[in-house]
Amino acid sequence: MGETLMTENVCPLCGHREGSLLYQIRNYAIVRCRSCDLIHVSPVPSTEETSAFYQGLASKPRPGSLRGFKYRFLVWLMGRMTGLRGELLEIGCAQGDLGMVLKRSKRWRYHGIDLEPSLLSVAKKKGLEVSYGGIEDQKFDDETFSAVVMWHVLEHLPRPMETLLEVFRVTRKKGVLLVGTPNIEHRRARAQGPRWKYIGPPGHLSYFTPATLRKMVESAGFKVSFVYGHILKTHMTLVAKKT
Repeated sequence: MGETLMTENVCPLCGHREGSLLYQIRNYAIVRCRSCDLIHVSPVPSTEETSAFYQGLASKPRPGSLRGFKYRFLVWLMGRMTGLRGELLEIGCAQGDLGMVLKRSKRWRYHGIDLEPSLLSVAKKKGLEVSYGGIEDQKFDDETFSAVVMWHVLEHLPRPMETLLEVFRVTRKKGVLLVGTPNIEHRRARAQGPRWKYIGPPGHLSYFTPATLRKMVESAGFKVSFVYGHILKTHMTLVAKKT
């Protein structure tokens, strides 16, 4: 255990302030909550800093072919796991790669949301139904969606628990939630420590293990079907249902 400190912001999962210092990255402490073990950033970056960071990312080209393969796999996984069809929401849709895959699917009707206008503009030019803002800004009706996808989104959010509670509200009974996020328990993450490429505020604010990811999703009301930690890649995939 590292040095114990009182964090400037509460733990995003359990609300406690006491944490063990793991790494110091510039002005940010990467701490492990002493109550629930979630690893998170303190303090939370300012809105100005995060906006500048994401504008910089949006200006960089994004690969297409590999993403297409990945999203075809996600569509197959959702169908295999649930047998559902209907409205699907992607939080953090970016330029709409998943939406383009779903255009060829008769199972799902796609809606994407994102906070980066330049990426949404690309998605709209593809003919996709997308909106600006977070899920809390959309005012969706209760139980609107049969499926919600959060692919490498949860780790970026300053208040991930609040977002998951809203996701639970807009998900239909027996609906599915699909989450992808880096796994800080992966052997490569442990070996590289603060040099691991996913350690990096102001972009990533929470760092999940399979246990803490499951705990957060279940705290929002979902029943987790499985959490799969990839062997070669430092990512993990979680599938959960609203029972």
